[in-house]
Amino acid sequence: MPRASNNGHRTKVAWILGGLVGCCGLLILAAWNLTGIGPSERSAEQLYAEVQALGVPLDTDAFEKSLEVPANQNNAPELTYALAKLNEFDGKNGAKQKTSDLFKWHDGPTLSPAEQSAILAAYAGPMKEITDHISRPHFVIKRDWSSPLVVLVPEGTPLRLAAKLCCAKAVYCAQSGNREGAVQSLRDGFKLSVLAGDCPALLTSALTGFSTYAIAIQSVVHCIQLDPAGTNDYVNTVPHSCSRVACGT
Repeated sequence: MPRASNNGHRTKVAWILGGLVGCCGLLILAAWNLTGIGPSERSAEQLYAEVQALGVPLDTDAFEKSLEVPANQNNAPELTYALAKLNEFDGKNGAKQKTSDLFKWHDGPTLSPAEQSAILAAYAGPMKEITDHISRPHFVIKRDWSSPLVVLVPEGTPLRLAAKLCCAKAVYCAQSGNREGAVQSLRDGFKLSVLAGDCPALLTSALTGFSTYAIAIQSVVHCIQLDPAGTNDYVNTVPHSCSRVACGT
């Protein structure tokens, strides 16, 4: 009897798997027919022309042209330089280890207010140069898009650091009773997250944008916990949509 029961179970599994395979086959055939794409119906040249007509860039020249924005709307030249200076400063004198302690908020601050203030003051110069160059809506950097190394975004690391420093400053200001400073720092952090997503390096920029956006959201929560009376002000710093964080649209 146990053997018969086991055989019956195997039969049911076989029928289920067979049904799933059959359904997948039918879906593939249906999609094939609905799209009208078949090896004997359209040539590669026809498909290329149809996709190109939709405005999709299919070569590096067309892709570069699609990224063009007016110079007065692009933060890239000045912001790229400022980020490089921040990255250089962060690598000196053990500064990186000190800043990492600013972002350990899960179990409460690990640094005293005086220690937080000292670190933020040390980074004030490089950070001012960055926040002075984020007022324009775009961050589009010219690159060699034919290179396989283009997926590497050297601006990604300092962008994340700059956003984290803005958020750390917001939390520090909130716990110090400086709500106006906290609100402005949160706005700067969100702006950097949007610009990170606007940098067209496909998945890399999207990940940078989303990670900095998440840090900024977490900072809003901490500011509200530290200063409940300013809840509306802190919540209003959050962008209405984070679509541009992903792809700059």
